[in-house]
Amino acid sequence: MVLFFSSSLAATLTVGPSGTYPTPCTAIAAAAAGDVIEVDSTGDYAGDSCAWSTDNLTVRGVNGRATLDGTGAAMAQDKGIFVIQAPTATIESINFIGASVADQNGAGIRHQGTDLIVRDCLFLDNQNGILGSPTEDGTGSVEIVRSEFDHNGAGDGYSHNLYLGHYASVVFRSSYSHRGNVGHLFKSRALRNVILVSRLTDEDGGTASYEIDLPNAGDAWIIGSIVEQVSTTSNNAIISYGLEPSGMNPIHALHVINSTLVNHHNRGLFLSIGSEMETPADVVNTVFSGPGSISAQATTVFTTSWDDTNGDAEFTNGAQLDFTLAATSLLIDAGSDPGENGPRAEYVHPANEWPRNLVNDLWDIGAFEYGNEGVPDDLPDTGDTADTGEGDTATDVGDGAAEPAADCGCDAAGSAGWGALVAAGVLVRRRRAGARLHHADQTPTP
Repeated sequence: MVLFFSSSLAATLTVGPSGTYPTPCTAIAAAAAGDVIEVDSTGDYAGDSCAWSTDNLTVRGVNGRATLDGTGAAMAQDKGIFVIQAPTATIESINFIGASVADQNGAGIRHQGTDLIVRDCLFLDNQNGILGSPTEDGTGSVEIVRSEFDHNGAGDGYSHNLYLGHYASVVFRSSYSHRGNVGHLFKSRALRNVILVSRLTDEDGGTASYEIDLPNAGDAWIIGSIVEQVSTTSNNAIISYGLEPSGMNPIHALHVINSTLVNHHNRGLFLSIGSEMETPADVVNTVFSGPGSISAQATTVFTTSWDDTNGDAEFTNGAQLDFTLAATSLLIDAGSDPGENGPRAEYVHPANEWPRNLVNDLWDIGAFEYGNEGVPDDLPDTGDTADTGEGDTATDVGDGAAEPAADCGCDAAGSAGWGALVAAGVLVRRRRAGARLHHADQTPTP
């Protein structure tokens, strides 16, 4: 047998003070398909911005997270810091800061390709964190892992922490979106959206509209996640689903499983579900804490879920957004078995996860298991992607003249070490004496 091998192998291009290239964009311009670009975090890359169509590039920060600060700089194609038109791209360990353009759609990442993976990134103070739309509607995927979106939005209600168009799928995993500037914390028009063990909290100083907006419906899964609305919200609905039904998304199915939903406004609607959504939403083991109506859909099916009419959920410190369970909480061991779609992990702040271990082989209600201890995982890629959606405020009836674009996934401004995360987790997840732990190590695959 004679085997033939390609003579062209992927190269690694180095960027920074001791690298071959001075900036990420000079390396990207020189790269061939499949190359890896390593960006030294000690370099100064302020104002560096570019567009590319070279396929399958990986751009990653090394020696920490590299920073691309676009504050006051011209953006590539008047769109964003990275404008990605390639079929596939992977972005890792990069801070995207301060992207701004005249039409108020400046993005940390503007995605106009097919498939995008973002890991361990931060999007801060951009007009859009990630703005993305696939080359062809109904195709492509976006996967965001261990990333943070903080105070993105132009303040007009049409720009968001994260806004993705009609992808085939979007996955937002072990990530953190917060302090939206009037826009949504997460907006997608994808056919399939999976929000998995993540935290979407508007927090003090936030003015976000919807925390989650899925205007075109689709196959939607919110699993093991924390969603909080602040008192200064721009719209008192928390999760919006199917308010703009579209033939693009033939599936109308919303699933909310083992999540914790908290309203700190004086009124609200937890699940704002469009009147044309004929399939009952499926809500399992989920906490609804705070004032307001639970669901706009009368046929919503609730299985072992909890709201204030059942009594105080008894969080460890809800005022400080610690929604782990106190030792006396009635939510402990009160859930039902969610089957293969239950969370196999638990969110760890900031922007991480560890395994969700069942104490006494029984499920607790909500996003956290009392007594759980774990170690943050190096996460496998899920391969899922999705798409985003729509309007935020009374003045937001669309998304602006510019097409949705880029996506990326980012981490918080600084990652705590594993030891610090474990220590913090142990403080709030004390193991009950004599409890048996059952570890389910598979990622939920709804």
